[in-house]
Amino acid sequence: GVAVEVTGRPIHPSKGAKEIGVQVVEVAKGLPQVRVLGFKRELRFTASDIAQLVEGRVAEGRLAFVTKDRTQVLLTKGQPAQLEHIARCLKGLTRRGSGPGTAPAGGAAAPPQAGVPA
Repeated sequence: GVAVEVTGRPIHPSKGAKEIGVQVVEVAKGLPQVRVLGFKRELRFTASDIAQLVEGRVAEGRLAFVTKDRTQVLLTKGQPAQLEHIARCLKGLTRRGSGPGTAPAGGAAAPPQAGVPA
């Protein structure tokens, strides 16, 4: 699953969302951007947006991060390899052509720039 809070208040998934999950896309100069899909707000994050990354439970399928504007994102039921890729992207360690393309909160890997439902 995916849970998002902005300044302590939960953001709920959009009722008409066809997919809820996380997508890694490459933007200018091959820098990765993590998009959270299916919520009422468009959520996009890069390494420069991250204040804290909690990756102690990646092996259990959990990853959390907090942005500089206090947005909190919790990913659960993810595959460890996909969550590790997201963590590397949020640390700014990934460049063009490395690792799996997307990582929904649960589910199988998908090609780059493809959304996969949670």
